[in-house]
Amino acid sequence: MEPHIEIGALLRKWRENSGLTQEEVGNMIGKSKSVVSQYETGRLKITFDTVQKYCGALGISVRELFFDEQPIFPGEVKGEVTERILRKVMNLSDEDKIRLVGYIDALGGGE
Repeated sequence: MEPHIEIGALLRKWRENSGLTQEEVGNMIGKSKSVVSQYETGRLKITFDTVQKYCGALGISVRELFFDEQPIFPGEVKGEVTERILRKVMNLSDEDKIRLVGYIDALGGGE
């Protein structure tokens, strides 16, 4: 199998598990829904720069794309409210994620 087809399949898996549509990812990375579809099916070769942008839209690193076997995403969590929360958290900056952990700890929801 060609590398761009395998990368496309991984991107599709992560996108679907994140609860995002091809159109939403396309808007985040500056590509059309059609182009995102072509990346995911391997009909269009994807550049490394675009892989980085795509991963950023999904809230993951390129390393996670290839090596993380057990992602925790909204598609794997039951409950519509939880899915909405996780989708929003994935788009926060690192600074805001740290702040959010503080809020959750203050509410008694920490580990």
